[in-house]
Amino acid sequence: TASDDDGDSAPTENSSVASTSESEENQQAAGTNDHHHHHEDPVKHELDEIQEEIEAAKQGHNVGLWKLWRSYPHVRKAMILGCSLWAVSQLAGINTIMYYGASIVKKTGIAEGDKSFDIWITVPLYTMQLIGICVCYSIIDRKGRRPTLFASMTTVCLSLFLIGLGFALDVPIMTVASMWFYLFAFGVGLSTMPYTMNAEIYPVEYRGICVAQATGVFWASNFVVSITFLSLARALTNAGVFFLYFAIVVVSEVYFYFLVPETKGLSLHEIQALFHSEDDHSLFSEDSAKEHYGSVEFGSVRKLDDALEDADRHDGSDGSNEEDHATSNKQIV
Repeated sequence: TASDDDGDSAPTENSSVASTSESEENQQAAGTNDHHHHHEDPVKHELDEIQEEIEAAKQGHNVGLWKLWRSYPHVRKAMILGCSLWAVSQLAGINTIMYYGASIVKKTGIAEGDKSFDIWITVPLYTMQLIGICVCYSIIDRKGRRPTLFASMTTVCLSLFLIGLGFALDVPIMTVASMWFYLFAFGVGLSTMPYTMNAEIYPVEYRGICVAQATGVFWASNFVVSITFLSLARALTNAGVFFLYFAIVVVSEVYFYFLVPETKGLSLHEIQALFHSEDDHSLFSEDSAKEHYGSVEFGSVRKLDDALEDADRHDGSDGSNEEDHATSNKQIV
């Protein structure tokens, strides 16, 4: 009888040991999988974000521009900023120099009698803007959008004032040198920031129509400035028209100081959340979050992320408890 009992207990003990060993192997395998998953997370996260953006973009196809202006306050704020950036970049008078640079240089009288000098001097003018754009590439992510934009606008203001002053005092060298300085400063911020911020500030589902609208404002402003420059120069004198552009940029810089957010280092969802009012504190379900992500105040987005992560951890712990329970049952059997 004792030998029978020992015979019966031996398989049970062996089964328990085997189950324990299998459980340890499973845990090791799970740890290995977690290790691989950890290394794959950045890629998977990036792919998931791209897929979510594609799905979100499909949801915006049925929303018209008028409805965005009327019924979506957070999108309206972003559209005002995006359109304003493009309008100011043109109302700063950039295309008066790009289109009429040779004529402006000729009006300074710096090269009277030389028909080719006023043409050749525009080459370094346009090169200065390219140099300014290259400078922008090197500082925009290190210094941030706001400092880059305001440094550019401040320098553009000074340059426009000096161009007007050069015409008013009839100092050709001051006018031409200030034009070089102006194009460099414009390239650093006002030339590039409308592109950068219009790509960042709109919800992905409405980005296409919003960027198209901002581009329309850009070309409309371009047309207005180009078509009115000669008439304004006759009405206000050459000095007066640049003083007008100077005043426009000064007012715009004050306006942008209160309107432009700093988007350096923020995800697209976090940037979109900056345009929501303090009253938007509702938390969405996960399905609703995928549809409206970015449609809550910044702090609520953080809370939503934390809530979803807690839910994932809870689900994971439930799964672990079920596996442990199953292992215990197996050992008992």
